[in-house]
Amino acid sequence: MNRRFFILLFCLVSGLVTAFGQSESDGSRTHWYVGVEAGVPFAANTFSSFGADKTRPGVDGAIFIGYRFNNVISLEPSARWGMFRLSARQCCVNANMWLDNEGNSYYAPVRGKTGANYSELMSHVFMQQYGVKLNVNVLGLIPSTKDSRWTAEISPEVTTIGTTAKIKKIKGSDVLYSDDTHWHLTVGGRLQGNYQLNKTVSLGAYTGIGFVMGRHFDGVPYDWHKTRVLWESGLRLTFSIPEAASRVGKLTKEARP
Repeated sequence: MNRRFFILLFCLVSGLVTAFGQSESDGSRTHWYVGVEAGVPFAANTFSSFGADKTRPGVDGAIFIGYRFNNVISLEPSARWGMFRLSARQCCVNANMWLDNEGNSYYAPVRGKTGANYSELMSHVFMQQYGVKLNVNVLGLIPSTKDSRWTAEISPEVTTIGTTAKIKKIKGSDVLYSDDTHWHLTVGGRLQGNYQLNKTVSLGAYTGIGFVMGRHFDGVPYDWHKTRVLWESGLRLTFSIPEAASRVGKLTKEARP
């Protein structure tokens, strides 16, 4: 249901591109921009950031470049890197689930195998994410706010995520085993707001959710929990590229013999 919702939302926003993308900018928004983001991600798979023992926030950062067609629509590719730490949920702890060093789960320790109870383990996941999102500035649709310093954007997003998980002991951080890097398609979206500090710099905040397709990403067997969700919030700093600067290359090229 969630995947269908975001696919439908993406189609609706694509329709907005057709409706508004052809209108010329009135000069109140610079076409090109670049920026950086820093966020706090959470995740839920077999293990979760909201584990039975405690909540473990992650950390990530991103760089992005965007093109603003007008006061409503902008397109924004980005690259993100980060990590998050997950631990067992209460139901798995209560069931005394046990994991061996080959990534197999059992309902009790197995004689002759090396392993540990779920309650003793943590999944340490490194993430690299590459994708593109379409930003729709709701305030740009309202005549009284279309030239405001504020933007309030709905942003459907499609990304590919590479995850590498290590299963470690919570106490001592000994590695039980390491999982290979796996790639996943993720469909999601975010809400973000920005304030234009001056002609060049704007500061913003965002929160968003992504639904991860394919196999689990935490390296733990998904006997019970098939949830694959990422959620993060953070801050973004955007630098506009002046129109004059964007024309330098064009003028230089035209001046060549």
